[in-house]
Amino acid sequence: MPAAYSMDLRIRVAETFKVGEATVRRWRRLMREKGDVAPLPHNGGPDPKVAHEDESLVRTILRERP
Repeated sequence: MPAAYSMDLRIRVAETFKVGEATVRRWRRLMREKGDVAPLPHNGGPDPKVAHEDESLVRTILRERP
């Protein structure tokens, strides 16, 4: 088993790429377990507040009164 990366290297990577050390560890774990670090597919999110049939009305109102 390879040795752990030094704290110096971990900090430099986190600072260089502006990410937290936990993120780097998570990406390494994903690479080891799944073979890639691709994000999970979007899971939908909340339902829209405006019904689809009313969307054009809202856009018209916003154009007239931004």
